[in-house]
Amino acid sequence: MSAVLSMLAVVVGVGVASADDSPPKRDESATNLAYMRLGAGNGIHTRQGIGGGPLLGAGYRAEVRDWGVDIGASLTIPSSERNVAFTNARFALQGMRFMTPRQVNSIYYGGGPAVGVGGGIGVDATGVIGYEFARDTPLRMFAQLDAVLPLRAYEPIDSASPDGYMAYFGMSFGVAYRANSRFL
Repeated sequence: MSAVLSMLAVVVGVGVASADDSPPKRDESATNLAYMRLGAGNGIHTRQGIGGGPLLGAGYRAEVRDWGVDIGASLTIPSSERNVAFTNARFALQGMRFMTPRQVNSIYYGGGPAVGVGGGIGVDATGVIGYEFARDTPLRMFAQLDAVLPLRAYEPIDSASPDGYMAYFGMSFGVAYRANSRFL
């Protein structure tokens, strides 16, 4: 009988150990986040080449399980007078999908429409891929890559700037605060 109890204890002990080794899970309820991000943005113009500068962004994100909606704005500021044509501001609405939504860290991707101001005002198609850290805390961090393809021709800002087509790419790091929780 004691041999059976010993074997049962070993089986139960292994089961408990394997349950403790599983990665941490996060709450699956809806999450609202306000965020700010900072990085670098670059434009690639068909005739002027590559230019860009610092990228600043802010927005709001709502997440439910593995889906999210992001409403945000970003501004790329030229790093020199030569790059004035690469100034770009954007207001975007993006759908997002988290690859491992129940985990503390997750890769995400998505895209959607945007209104771009830079080389004229018009509609843009946006895409994003990123990695979010510490999803189980009120203060999260993320790193993301953005791609923007304007669905319009570039309009020169003066007679010296050639017309053409310009796509934008950005890399940024951000901090998000979970608005529906208490910080302390």
